[in-house]
Amino acid sequence: MPGSSLTAGELSLVLQELEPLLVNAQVRDVALLEKRDDLLLFLDCADVGRTLHVALGASRARVTLTRRRFRRDEFRSGPLVDRLRAHLQSAVLTGVQIAQGERRCDFSFSSSSARLLSLHVELFGVRGFWCLTQEDGLISDVSRIAKSATRGLNPGATYSPPVAPIPHAAEVDQDRFHDPYAETIDRWFTERDHEEESELLRQELLRGLLRTKKKLTNAVDGLRRQEVAIASTPELRLHADMLLAHGFVLPPKATTLEVPHPEDEERTLTYALQPGVPIQKQAEALYKRARKLEAGAKVARER
Repeated sequence: MPGSSLTAGELSLVLQELEPLLVNAQVRDVALLEKRDDLLLFLDCADVGRTLHVALGASRARVTLTRRRFRRDEFRSGPLVDRLRAHLQSAVLTGVQIAQGERRCDFSFSSSSARLLSLHVELFGVRGFWCLTQEDGLISDVSRIAKSATRGLNPGATYSPPVAPIPHAAEVDQDRFHDPYAETIDRWFTERDHEEESELLRQELLRGLLRTKKKLTNAVDGLRRQEVAIASTPELRLHADMLLAHGFVLPPKATTLEVPHPEDEERTLTYALQPGVPIQKQAEALYKRARKLEAGAKVARER
């Protein structure tokens, strides 16, 4: 079952192994991953720092202690993190409840204000789910807003576990994990998380390169068009000069102007006219366009 999350049997094995380490551990801090629904509890267990990793997602769901060191920029910020920290920081983990035959579990905490809190973790489903409840069972915080036709999964609702599935054999993939389970599970899934994150980064970089390539291609095409336009400025000025030199003697409704080339008498220059527009304005428009192109060329050279 490469790429699959923990089975019910594997979850039971790892939690049985971890329970003696977790019970009576104090929560030093709480974190959420920026691009995941993962929850991290930084614990002080018998004077040893450990990180309880609740990872969600169909192919990577697990609960275990992790040796992975996350960067600060991987952590989420915001009201949810602040509330979790307010509820759980300095709380003591008092119990681990394993739902036999199911891919879910519960963690109990005693907070500094003597309130009892519970963290409910569900590893099944496409995205999985976790929520924190107060001692009256009301949900205070969730990994995501979830919908269910049979139970409340949103803040303010009373949490109830899903209907238990038909019991089945507790599958354990010995090719993946062995005793100590927490360490091998953490290593196995961390390697796959790194592979997935590397692929996501590769795709992000590729998209960035393609965007940059398109931007540069458009810029080069624009410069080429600008070069062509700039090359036409002498013709624009010559056009304007010929209008001012010969256009005033034309009939008012003339549509073209034909004049000999000033530097080659054997050539004839033919220009379209704008009937009804004074020759002076037509020439000014041509000069203005030439000046604009020359100014654009100057800015491009300075860059």
